[in-house]
Amino acid sequence: MTYVRTVSRSGPEIPFQLTSVDETPAPDGCDGVWQRYVITQGANTIVGVRDSPPGQPAAGIDVEPDDRGQPALDVHIVGNTIRGNAGPGVMLELESNDGPAVVATNLEISGNTIVENALKRSPPKRAGIVLAGGQDGGQGTLVLKDNTVRGNGGPGVLGSRLRLVVQASGNDLGGNEGGPSRGL
Repeated sequence: MTYVRTVSRSGPEIPFQLTSVDETPAPDGCDGVWQRYVITQGANTIVGVRDSPPGQPAAGIDVEPDDRGQPALDVHIVGNTIRGNAGPGVMLELESNDGPAVVATNLEISGNTIVENALKRSPPKRAGIVLAGGQDGGQGTLVLKDNTVRGNGGPGVLGSRLRLVVQASGNDLGGNEGGPSRGL
């Protein structure tokens, strides 16, 4: 199962809403019946994820399939404020110990404010946004647009073993400890 973890400490919790379930064509190289679930929760403020015990990812949002057969398909991280987390603001860790994901495509990180994350030294990856791994064969897609990513430890965007086609535009990546980006 692919887990998307958020922690909100800025007010009452807004329940998740299942907006739609639609049948969708199988991704290239896959077969069977696939479903697209749209789950929304409104705009979030995600703050204060701790590094406990030390050495954990400690990301505000951590998309991390347990094995390469679990799809990361149609994941949209849009319109959030993500600040003050011990690790990255957003982490897409799409390469498990078994290798790159079989399906990791139609991903989006847009319109977010990602500031003052990864200021602790103990999380293993430090940046505003971490993009690690991707889809086997490198044909998965990620739209990375209109984000404000400033004042983070490490670079604004850190790529590691990246296997995605990234369409980036309109991002403000100034003022990060490790520069605007690295490994892309």
